[in-house]
Amino acid sequence: MQVLGGLWKIIAVLGAALFLEWLLHRGLRGPRERVEQRAASRQNAIDRKKEKASLGAAPAIMPSAATPAAPPAPSASHHWSLLRRFPFALAHWVLELISLAAFMATAMLLLNIFGGRPAVFHDMTLAIVEAYVTTRLVLSVVHLMASPLGQKLRLMHISDAAAAYVNRWLRRIIIVAVFGTAVAELALHTGGTRDTHIALSKLVGLAVHIMLLAMVLRSRKATAEAIRGTAGDNWSGLFGLREILADSWPFVATFLIVAAWLLWSAGAENGFQRVLYFFALSATVIVGASLVSIFVLGAIDRAFLADRENAPEHRAPTATGYEEVDEEEVATKGTYHLLIYRVVSILIGTGAFIVLLQVWGVDTLSWFERGSVGRRVASAAATIAITLALAASAWEALNVVISRRIDRWTDVGDTARAARLRTLLPMLRTTLLIIIGMIVLLAALHELGITIAPLLAGASIIGVALGFGSQKLVQDFITGIFLLMENAIQVGDFITVAGVSGVVEHLSIRTVRLRASDGSLHVVPFSSVSTVTNAFGSVSAASSSHRGIGNAAIRVSVTADSDVDRVLAAIRSVCKEMRSNPQLNHLILADPEIWGVDHVDGSIITILGQMQTLDKGRWAVQRSFNRRILERFRESGIQFSDPQQTRVVTQAPIPVMPIAPVPGASPKTE
Repeated sequence: MQVLGGLWKIIAVLGAALFLEWLLHRGLRGPRERVEQRAASRQNAIDRKKEKASLGAAPAIMPSAATPAAPPAPSASHHWSLLRRFPFALAHWVLELISLAAFMATAMLLLNIFGGRPAVFHDMTLAIVEAYVTTRLVLSVVHLMASPLGQKLRLMHISDAAAAYVNRWLRRIIIVAVFGTAVAELALHTGGTRDTHIALSKLVGLAVHIMLLAMVLRSRKATAEAIRGTAGDNWSGLFGLREILADSWPFVATFLIVAAWLLWSAGAENGFQRVLYFFALSATVIVGASLVSIFVLGAIDRAFLADRENAPEHRAPTATGYEEVDEEEVATKGTYHLLIYRVVSILIGTGAFIVLLQVWGVDTLSWFERGSVGRRVASAAATIAITLALAASAWEALNVVISRRIDRWTDVGDTARAARLRTLLPMLRTTLLIIIGMIVLLAALHELGITIAPLLAGASIIGVALGFGSQKLVQDFITGIFLLMENAIQVGDFITVAGVSGVVEHLSIRTVRLRASDGSLHVVPFSSVSTVTNAFGSVSAASSSHRGIGNAAIRVSVTADSDVDRVLAAIRSVCKEMRSNPQLNHLILADPEIWGVDHVDGSIITILGQMQTLDKGRWAVQRSFNRRILERFRESGIQFSDPQQTRVVTQAPIPVMPIAPVPGASPKTE
């Protein structure tokens, strides 16, 4: 009767708990279905967006021959898509666990009501409850990672067939392992001997290992293809190792499973239970590392997602074709994305491996104690990583500043300065890259324990020697860089440097080429330039440079007998006529400034003034004024002075008056 009573109470506890779980599971069907629908609609929207982008980008995916191919970057939908699924998968998982929590709470409450721990059936019921809860909890985690409901709730990139296969076999293995262990424990609690317990545990272990072998053999081809990968995988550089692993993994897995069974069967009496314990901890670490990778790598994907969606393969069609993107910037972003992706993946994998070793009994924490090799290696790696991050930030900051300056000049129409900066950009980048590379290299060597003082001394000596041997060359480069950066000279300007004058035909970092008025070509090194006299205007009519304001000089010399008022009126009328001329009015900025009579002598009257013009219009306005004033003076009868004319002014002779004799003076004798 006591046994029947205990059995009845076990059935009552389990039945009531299962019934309440079923009711709650059924009641939460609506919320679960809504979560599934929201996840499905979100996944369909993402798939439609990808399909639309791929169809719209079809004509624009062919790169030009001159454009270097960007390095392969991680798929934009890899971890970012998993991160977008995670809220729905988590919500669905929590809704599943609510009913399981209700089962456990009901079972524990009824156990306490029916007598608690002193009751005979308590331990047996508790073993069954723990087995059921453990099985359901582990299977729920399997569903979270490889949901059989489709990609919308799956936190792994596997097909529906693969997900169904994994769920089917893991369900069998988990049920056999957990409930088999529970049966062995029940046998021990119901009067069975220790040998019976050990035999049942080994039998359960054998069944689990046989199922593992069957699972390995049935999935050997699919797993080998997944390990082998394709050319577009992120770790395509490991193709040789991956080929070896793909071909040998079934044999290695079979050997490990058989060896584990033999060792555990010949080992301690609780060997299989310990195996389950270590397996559970290992699975927890692996699942945790997977979730961390989803969050971290998904955030990295999200940070680079906008740039990759603007890449040539994702160009959006416009009314005039396909929108243009900066392919160099896209390639750079892809490089950083791939680098950060791989580094973070390695860090997560290394951390998970260290935790696994700790779980398996290896004291990995002692590797990082104060004064240990692991501590020094970790410190050096962290310092080098921070140095590299700062170097990359400095590099990108310079690129951003230069790009914004080029865009600003291009937007305002100053294309010449933008082109000049683009000319200097490769040299600036190379110089900065060398400087940053040297700093990072020296910092890395110092952190690795290598003395860098001799390297610094040797570099200083070599630098001094090169400086003495190439002073002129260095001066050429330094002066040229500053002249170009300050925009003191540009092609088309009429300048005077080093005693020669001409129109600038070509500029380089080291020299400037001038075309003189007689056709001679002057090549002047910048080391010879101490003063630059720039007329701020291009003598070429095709030039469109706008460097500022120019002044067209007004200098008119007329004869001394000219009417100054008539001359001033003629000058003003010519200037007014020029301002109304459609070919000249856009070059003249203001009314003329007539300063008046500047010089007067016996034959010449000089009148000075100026007209404010654009720099490129100085010579055109000057020549037009000279021609028009010549014609106007001829029409008005005003005579220009002749600088070669000489006037001789003669005066009448002055009469000589006789000198009266002085009284008392004796006459002068010859």
